[in-house]
Amino acid sequence: MTTDPTRPASAVETVRAEERAQITTAWVATQRVTFQRRIVTETRQVEVTVRREELVVHRSALPDAPPEQPPAQVTSQQPLVIVLREQVPVVQLAVRPYERVTAVVKQDQRAADAQHRAA
Repeated sequence: MTTDPTRPASAVETVRAEERAQITTAWVATQRVTFQRRIVTETRQVEVTVRREELVVHRSALPDAPPEQPPAQVTSQQPLVIVLREQVPVVQLAVRPYERVTAVVKQDQRAADAQHRAA
């Protein structure tokens, strides 16, 4: 108690106190997050159109030969060799980037809202 000469003798001075809530947030480790690449193997079927050569034999009568006689056979000393070709699909694998993934660490919005309301 203090006495002030400017105040009447019946006046008493005291200190008023009140409770104030202080709410704070703090980052606390709760989980460990690990990012890992995983290789997934899958089978893909691709239909490919290919071309190949075939030997076709055409026979026609000679214009000089009489129609009732069969055409004369021609014999050759060497056989006729013809190389036929075909297209063959070739499978080749290449590694290419197909997606970019970005991971961003953000503050939990609920914790930010609680911190904003406390201020």
